[in-house]
Amino acid sequence: MLCEFGLLGLLLWIPVKGLNNCKRERVSTTALTTELQSDVMLPCYFESALLRPEKAEDAAVVWSQVSTTVLNLLETNIHGNVRLWDSKGGRMKLLPKFRNYGNFSVILHKAQLSDQGLYRCELIQRINCSTAYQDLNLSVTSCRSQPLTSINITTELQSDVLLPCYFGPAVLGSDKTADIAAVWSQQTIPEDNLMEIRLQGEVMFWKNRDGRIEPFPKLSASGNFSIVLHKVQQSDLGLYRCELFKGISCGLAYQDFYISTFPEAHSSIQYWHYLLGAAVTVFLLSVCVFFMQRRRRHSEDPLYVNTYFYQKKDVEVRRPQCTSRGSHPKQEDSVYVNWVINKRER
Repeated sequence: MLCEFGLLGLLLWIPVKGLNNCKRERVSTTALTTELQSDVMLPCYFESALLRPEKAEDAAVVWSQVSTTVLNLLETNIHGNVRLWDSKGGRMKLLPKFRNYGNFSVILHKAQLSDQGLYRCELIQRINCSTAYQDLNLSVTSCRSQPLTSINITTELQSDVLLPCYFGPAVLGSDKTADIAAVWSQQTIPEDNLMEIRLQGEVMFWKNRDGRIEPFPKLSASGNFSIVLHKVQQSDLGLYRCELFKGISCGLAYQDFYISTFPEAHSSIQYWHYLLGAAVTVFLLSVCVFFMQRRRRHSEDPLYVNTYFYQKKDVEVRRPQCTSRGSHPKQEDSVYVNWVINKRER
């Protein structure tokens, strides 16, 4: 009798154990947002423990889109076999090079609004034996954040600086109850979000720089989301962005502000460089003018040519005379002096 119950229990225990191996386990849930007509990767990865050789021989991964009904899209396995049911007009592509590493991600090209919803990547070991799955919530937005202005602001350390951020009615719209907010961030690596100012005047701080950031919540209803940064420090320098969002992730427009400053010592050195350069320029101009005037004065002096004279007892100046054709006075009785001839008489 006991043997019969023992055998019956063993027979019942075997299928129960098999059912436990097929228990579906959700590995992860991921939220993704992409823009309309862009490409987005739907990630799916299963650890090697779930894909051991004895388990992976007949294992397959099925992608499906879950709404009121389950729409199977495609099926693949580690051997590269693919079965397509609905590839969304050829816009859904696999990554075959990575499936041996447990990566069964797919690329969805040119996302459409109809592509929004819940996607499921499910690991199936045997027929109807699902062991694990991953869920992905995909949102497709038609929003594309547009740059409006880029402003350079120069200030001094320890001073206060205004970062003016204003969005007009064309961007804000006319609905004053809309879910619209401006997010201030410093564009470092990684991005450092500072605060959020809602259209209705509510303010949420993530980092207020020890209370040195001051918003103007009463002005936000008019589209003014400006802030003041008090006592600017060296770490405050850099690029800031004021970006307007509608809803959770729909960026509408943004404005950039670049804050820079120069230490006082650097400014003083630069000032003396300017003075020295100006002094050298004046000196060189003076030298040039001096030499030009001197050259001009010399050019107006009379010219001198050599004229022949001869000596007698009394010094007498005469024009040179020849005693006979081709002969001249004796060399020892003659001297040469300069006869002045003005240029106007030449």
